[in-house]
Amino acid sequence: AFQSMLKGTYAIGDSEKQYLDPASIAMVCITHIPTNAGIINPVNEIGSMIDDFNSIEEVGAKINDETLPQIIYLVDACQSVGQISVNAIDMKCHALAATGRKYLRGP
Repeated sequence: AFQSMLKGTYAIGDSEKQYLDPASIAMVCITHIPTNAGIINPVNEIGSMIDDFNSIEEVGAKINDETLPQIIYLVDACQSVGQISVNAIDMKCHALAATGRKYLRGP
């Protein structure tokens, strides 16, 4: 389903004639490992799709003379950091949220 969102073929609403415009996506935020679901979301694959999309689309907004990507990718890794190997570079995320108090045993 996510790939169809980036291609503009994801139907929204009750009509099959309305599709999500990928240009309207500003940020994708996904939980790496949801607390109660027992699954590991494919954050590396989603990051690759977003990276590919950003490389072919026009650049995003400019802030303080810095150009942002079209879609910013945030991964919530609060339940995964300290439990499994987490590599933000492999995820191709722009930001990664984690906490040291859970599985890293920080203050």
